[in-house]
Amino acid sequence: MHTRFHTILILLSLTLFSLFVTPGYAVFVGDHPIHIPHIYKILTPTLYKNDFSLQFQQDAFVYFDEVILFFLKNFPLDIYTLFFLLSFILRFLAIYAIYALVRYLTKDVSFSLLAPLLFFFPQQIFGAAVGMFEPALYPRFASLAFSLLSLVLFFRGRAIFSALLLSFAIFLHPLSVLPFFLFFVLSCSISLYRRSMPFLSFFISLIIPISAGFFSFLSGPASAISFFLRIDPLWKGILLSRVPYLYITEWHYSLFFIFLSYLLISFTLFPSVHRLLKTNTRRFYVYLLFFLPLFLTLLSFFTVDIFNFHFFAQLQLTRSLLLFRFLVVIFFGYFAYRRITSEHPNTLSIFSSLSVLFALMIEDFFVLLYLPLYLVLWMRQERKYTLHITPLSLSLLFALLMIFFVTLLYSTQSFTLLAYLFLVFFLALLFTWLLSS
Repeated sequence: MHTRFHTILILLSLTLFSLFVTPGYAVFVGDHPIHIPHIYKILTPTLYKNDFSLQFQQDAFVYFDEVILFFLKNFPLDIYTLFFLLSFILRFLAIYAIYALVRYLTKDVSFSLLAPLLFFFPQQIFGAAVGMFEPALYPRFASLAFSLLSLVLFFRGRAIFSALLLSFAIFLHPLSVLPFFLFFVLSCSISLYRRSMPFLSFFISLIIPISAGFFSFLSGPASAISFFLRIDPLWKGILLSRVPYLYITEWHYSLFFIFLSYLLISFTLFPSVHRLLKTNTRRFYVYLLFFLPLFLTLLSFFTVDIFNFHFFAQLQLTRSLLLFRFLVVIFFGYFAYRRITSEHPNTLSIFSSLSVLFALMIEDFFVLLYLPLYLVLWMRQERKYTLHITPLSLSLLFALLMIFFVTLLYSTQSFTLLAYLFLVFFLALLFTWLLSS
């Protein structure tokens, strides 16, 4: 039985592991050249006088720089120390939020403590260049940490405190909050309709994040308010050179297969999720969290890819798929954990579950390799379909797929992916052997 002290100690250990092992810690990389010179310029106006790029508002709607400036002006900290301390605090908050959410959904303390490890590899989602845990501190991660904490408080029935955290997340990076904001609004509205939330609490809970979003929106450039501004071909070419994932139709074809594999995995999870969540309220919450990112992605396809609306392009709605991926990995990891720790685990079932899980953690391109084996076993074991397939034929199918992937990666000189392929394979083999012996 875990005490609260032991839980905090484990979560702190996971935080240190994330900083010093994987994904590690980095500074002055990625988007930092956008934010940090602007901070230096405000602190020392004589700097970068001839830097034309600082004349533009590179981070409209985002108040992350203001938070950094507040600490630098009011505390005896240099920017290196401040970034590290904020990274430590925000990672701990995100890890705690993952633990609390998974415990709420699964009621399994042991798996809840392990769940944050599923996201420690710097894995980016589908076409969008965003991930859960990244080496550098970005506004989107700070916003994500507070959004997850907001979700925890909402599930605990503290809607007003949840609204306050959601509002803070909006100020830090509104683009990352959108699916959480929509979930909060819809859930509160349905709670009011069911008379499980008083009108005053409903009004206060909604007015706080809506006001924050409205204020953040108005603080951006005037072009952001142009709902019907269209993107012409020349502008589209510039956007694609800078933000290639903005248009779904411009994604690499492999990303569509990966996205499809996630949809298939989520389809296999739904019967088990339905049995796991005992109340209709919890089922509604989880299904809504699954559905909203898919809806926003579909909305992005119609408004950006087909009609070229600038307003929707700047929202970058496909970022919401991070929440969809989060739920798929969490629930797949939990049911794989239960399958592995059952009284009489099947060796082939353990290998298929672990191989897909490690692929989801390390490099989801390899889900395409292990998913066929997992789907065949799922249809036989979970859905009780009669498939006349022997273990030998399954092994032969997997071997052929393995040869195809190795040949493909070697021929394209994708040696990093090739290393990840063997890492996933050997980890799955190793843990299967350890758990079966």
